[in-house]
Amino acid sequence: MSGGWYQGADHEVTGPGRYPVPRPPAKSVKAALLWALFLGPLGLCYVSPVGGLIVTAVAVTVIAFGGASMVAVIWPLVMALSLTALSRRSGNGK
Repeated sequence: MSGGWYQGADHEVTGPGRYPVPRPPAKSVKAALLWALFLGPLGLCYVSPVGGLIVTAVAVTVIAFGGASMVAVIWPLVMALSLTALSRRSGNGK
């Protein structure tokens, strides 16, 4: 595999047995909000797959114990969380 950007380097480092791997494309704020708006906690997987699955499990638990009215609280929180995770992700790349 590659030895470049995912190990913290700003450029791709190639060597024996390594082939260059392109940097993943930047995530869009608009797309992150749309995924979170339509899919709720599961839409957070666009920004952070593991975080999205964890938040989905927590949301299902909260809705199971708190009732369906908790959706009105969870959805805006997930949208804000997706923006926070996206800004944190793009901040690490600079």
